[in-house]
Amino acid sequence: MEIIEKLESKKTVNHYRNFRKDLKEQTEKGLLSQIFSKPALKKEVAELGLLIVGKTNHFEDVSLGSDRTENLRKYIKPNIWDDKDYYQLLVYFFGDHADLVKHAWNKMPYKMYQTGYYRRSFRAPNNEKYILLNQINLIGGLLQLPSIYSYTNGGEQFYNLTLEEQIIYDSDISNSANQFYIWSAAIDTGNTAIYQLIENIIFNKHPEGKVSRNIIKALLNSEQKHCWELVEKLLLAAQRQEGLRQTVLEALDETSIGALEYMTNVISEHKLTRFSSVVRSIDTWTGLGWDTEKESVVRNIVSLAHTYFNNPHQIPDAIKSKNNNEVYMALWVQSVWDVEKAVPYLHQLYDQGGVEKKCLAIKFAGETQDPYIQMPLYYKAVLECDLQVLAFAGEPLSTLLSANVTSKFFINNADYPDFFEKLHELTQKIEVKEKKFEGKIFSWLNATFNKSNLYASMFYLVGEDTEKLNLVLSYFDQFDLSLREQLSRAILGDFYCYSYSYNFGKKKKAVTPFQKEFAFKIIKDRGESLVTSGINVLQQNPLSKEELMIFFDMFKRKGGTLRKKLIELVVQQEDAVVGPLVEELLGKGDIEQRTASLDIMLQLQKDKRISAQIRNWTTQYAAKPKVSEREQSLLDQLNPSDDKKVLSAENGFGFYDPSVVSKFELPEVKASYLYALATQKDKYGFTQSVNHIKEELRKLNDLFLKK
Repeated sequence: MEIIEKLESKKTVNHYRNFRKDLKEQTEKGLLSQIFSKPALKKEVAELGLLIVGKTNHFEDVSLGSDRTENLRKYIKPNIWDDKDYYQLLVYFFGDHADLVKHAWNKMPYKMYQTGYYRRSFRAPNNEKYILLNQINLIGGLLQLPSIYSYTNGGEQFYNLTLEEQIIYDSDISNSANQFYIWSAAIDTGNTAIYQLIENIIFNKHPEGKVSRNIIKALLNSEQKHCWELVEKLLLAAQRQEGLRQTVLEALDETSIGALEYMTNVISEHKLTRFSSVVRSIDTWTGLGWDTEKESVVRNIVSLAHTYFNNPHQIPDAIKSKNNNEVYMALWVQSVWDVEKAVPYLHQLYDQGGVEKKCLAIKFAGETQDPYIQMPLYYKAVLECDLQVLAFAGEPLSTLLSANVTSKFFINNADYPDFFEKLHELTQKIEVKEKKFEGKIFSWLNATFNKSNLYASMFYLVGEDTEKLNLVLSYFDQFDLSLREQLSRAILGDFYCYSYSYNFGKKKKAVTPFQKEFAFKIIKDRGESLVTSGINVLQQNPLSKEELMIFFDMFKRKGGTLRKKLIELVVQQEDAVVGPLVEELLGKGDIEQRTASLDIMLQLQKDKRISAQIRNWTTQYAAKPKVSEREQSLLDQLNPSDDKKVLSAENGFGFYDPSVVSKFELPEVKASYLYALATQKDKYGFTQSVNHIKEELRKLNDLFLKK
């Protein structure tokens, strides 16, 4: 509440919606809106601004290969902000800070191209696609104003703050995740006041400001060594403050390469590898895959990074080393500078190395999260057919193909000829379904080969080819449950449902013949969601006699919910379609199937359908030489008689007779009973007067309130 009152005079509206409205008017009518005072823009410049803002009331990050990204690419040219007309867009968005945003924009090629929990410290300074993503997401993120969310004050409140105020109150407000880029740009362009403010906060000399993650990132993102030294002092002073140490180290990989090199040396020189936060952070930077590891191993990894940062000429020889730690860290350091320059080394390892080196190349390629680096190596792994290598390649291969199903990029791609067929050959050669490999590449690293990953990859390469799809489905029974569910979701689309209480029911969308055929296949599965989805598809349209007969074997199952849904589905069909199934269940079924036929007859009877046929069936059934008690109870409900008790809810299904009910009356109170003796003097049986009891209760209440 204190910060809200303090910033009361700084309140403003969320201008994001106004940006979109104003830019749209400028693109369509060439008019400048009167919403707020902004410079007029040329039509093509306003169009670029509108594309950056997007169609929502908040910025959504652009992603590789999306339509929005491709549209932006058409507008954004090299050195775009050197053009005075386009520079006006930065002024339009950021006012006096336009120069700082331009400075940060130009630094984006040297920033990490990955984001999120699984990000690695890799850069791609010559990859135009990743540079564009970083630059657009930088500007879009900076459009978010500082804000505070308060339930008591009606939600999110936005503020128009100076750079100094953003830094001072960063711990109390929500700044843009990209705001630190502007603070470091201010430092790098000579704003000594910003650096002095941050230094005062770091040394606890400022009356209000507190050290925050964004402040640490701003210092590390700077190209000034004295900024890194400030973070070094903070890190070494952390002592037992593991949280502060973790904040510093987890922010390190997102900032400048110089800071990463400098702080790696600090970790090595001051032997900080004994701290758990250092172990976690190094794993995040490198993707080595450890949770906890011996300090000696961690120290060796940091030492190798420090060595290759300071001696890049040693990297080619390190790639040839027998020591996998040296190989991996040489690749890592090279990728911190430029991941694309590590690609030849990866292929060298795969083509010339043994199984372990091939696995290392596959693992490292996966850490890059760059499909143009990953897929060539995964394709080689498929061609080679080594089980251990496939243990490392199988899952990331299927994941990568899955991510590109919509774009169909890898389907019939000339760079990967006969990919589907090669995978199919692989499934024929390999007989084992699963095999675990322990301690491969590194002592702590395990990998598991799962044949389902190969089948999944085949499915993602099917495209519109019906023959390929049928081939994949011919192995459906060999898939594990998760893959069967995944395949079913892809085929059934909106008809897929996880349970009878989720997405189950009639749809407006038409069922395709293939979906219907597939539904008949999965209703016999043991996976609940598959069976549910199959029934959901089949209930959309009427079924034929032949189709309904497929349910014959399913009524052998004893599951109550499944049985109920099957009966409901059968009863929905036309009388002429239901009859043959009932007769088949009566004549050839086991006890479960016969009782199912009786249940179906009961539902038909309640709906007053085919009464004559039901009487014939029950007569035939009653004539059987042996009828179980369960069957007999259903027959009695179908054909009740005066001398037979019909089981129903009214008689508790046979547990009691409603015609024999005892008369309700209170028990007789005899004079010798304790109750009679106690109520002779007082009707409630109290031994003290009511007033006395009330007074004692009041005293007890007063005593309680005093405590």
